[in-house]
Amino acid sequence: MRTEEQTSRHLLLAVIITVFSGLLGLVTMFMAWEFWMVLLMTGGCFSVWLLHIARLGSNALYENLCARLMLTEFFFFGVHESSLFDVPAVACILILALFMLNKKWILYMLAFLYALTLLYHGLVLHTISREMENLDVFRLGLGVFVTLGGVVLAIYWINRRNAQRKWYERVFSELESAEKQNAVFLSNVSHELRTPINMVIGISEVALGKKLSPDIRSDITSIKMAGKRLSSQINNMLDYTEVRQSKKAAVLTPTQIQVLNNIHSLADRTISPLQSIADKLHPMVNYLILPLFAFVNAGVTFGDIQPASLVNVPLAVFLGLFVGKTLGIFSFTYFFARTSLASMPAGMTRWNLFGVSMLGGIGFTVALFIANLSFNTTDAVGMDLLNQAKLGVFTGSFVSGLCGYLLLKKVLPKAANE
Repeated sequence: MRTEEQTSRHLLLAVIITVFSGLLGLVTMFMAWEFWMVLLMTGGCFSVWLLHIARLGSNALYENLCARLMLTEFFFFGVHESSLFDVPAVACILILALFMLNKKWILYMLAFLYALTLLYHGLVLHTISREMENLDVFRLGLGVFVTLGGVVLAIYWINRRNAQRKWYERVFSELESAEKQNAVFLSNVSHELRTPINMVIGISEVALGKKLSPDIRSDITSIKMAGKRLSSQINNMLDYTEVRQSKKAAVLTPTQIQVLNNIHSLADRTISPLQSIADKLHPMVNYLILPLFAFVNAGVTFGDIQPASLVNVPLAVFLGLFVGKTLGIFSFTYFFARTSLASMPAGMTRWNLFGVSMLGGIGFTVALFIANLSFNTTDAVGMDLLNQAKLGVFTGSFVSGLCGYLLLKKVLPKAANE
């Protein structure tokens, strides 16, 4: 089972391979190279996307397929006469793309293929010879230096990354071991102290049951109270060790509950009356005053609207907001979720997604802005059409919000609603 990090990395790798293969395919057709390689690259990209979407095979199979496909395309690009001085640039692109896989054998293979490409140019194509001009020799040497330097630098960072990961794993293991030892130590100390403390408390209670002078009784009472406080601290230590060892749920004691209640009471007193009033008026302002102000500011008039005109522009805008945006958001999101190009949040169902898509039909600022750009407001006909469009925007937004709210209220769990 692939983790979210692996899925994201594999998606990025598939996109890089697709773009790289597409560009190389265009170069192949433009330069009239071997056309069969275009078919091979197309089949390779299709296989990569098939393995990613269907999540077939292991992680190693997918990453090795991607690496081998890109290395094959790199070698194909390098064995042509006109690509000698462009090979280092492509090699650097592959180093950056394949560096995320954290595999040194890929970089070694890239360096080997680059050396093999240079030998092919020298022995077969004869583009590398003693008759080369000084500028070409300098460009070739610079390319070799950049390519080998990129490979060495990438290998260095991979080694450093592996060493850092091992260090983190070792430190984390040591922290876990120290935490367990600390819990065991506190548990042993608590058990060793509990017996003598209980004995002191018991002797104090027995002594207080006899006739004693006021001074002695006061001293024994102080000893008893100190013993109980120490016993309470020991119990807290035992509770802590049991919680850290996952043997007991973290349940608040009555004293801790009282402290939290006191903090809550003090926090209420720190809020000024003005801020408290503003907080209470916040829902009224957001859900009543602002919408009413926006409705009045939009300048919608109902006196000139005829019943026959409601089936034209208002109905089209209403269907675009309520039906079009709902189906568009739902279908595209559901498609990408089903093809594993995106993942649904935990607990999200199709009905939840459909309800959220309905809420997407709420449009006001941008919708009115587009309406103002769509109609000519210099004549009476344009003003009438703009007024109808505004009516459709308000109707579609209101129905979308109401239906989305009712649907989510029905399908969401009761605990989420509360």
